[in-house]
Amino acid sequence: MAFLKFELTAQAVALVAATAKTVAMLTAATNQCVRISEVRVTFDGATSTATPPLIEYGRPSSAGTFTGQTPKKRDPGRAETIQASGGVNASAEPTWTSVVDGAFYEPAYGGMYHYIHPFNNEYIVPGGGRFGIRITAPANVNCTTTIAGEE
Repeated sequence: MAFLKFELTAQAVALVAATAKTVAMLTAATNQCVRISEVRVTFDGATSTATPPLIEYGRPSSAGTFTGQTPKKRDPGRAETIQASGGVNASAEPTWTSVVDGAFYEPAYGGMYHYIHPFNNEYIVPGGGRFGIRITAPANVNCTTTIAGEE
């Protein structure tokens, strides 16, 4: 790893009530792992009485169909090229075989779910592997999601 930090952001993805949706997926380059450091999700319908949506992240085993999105370098002054690829807003869901973690988002706490992996315990995506965020919301709502990591 060369500490090339990046973000993959899915802006204003529409969620349909009670339907699981993969909102962002990162695919590591062959033979090059990726370290995931943060996951952020915000919603545009945060009310304290809303039923919490389920936010899951993990390793999809198939590619699904996504709108292509290139991960963005956090330091655009660096000359290296990010090798990982990304996709947002799945139109055909990937197969999920490994959910690493999940949480019900509580809208009363500011409209944001932000998970920062503990130091030296980041989630590692093996070369050629995938990392995705899937959300099941109980009502129609839009979300913006960011996966932050490094190669």
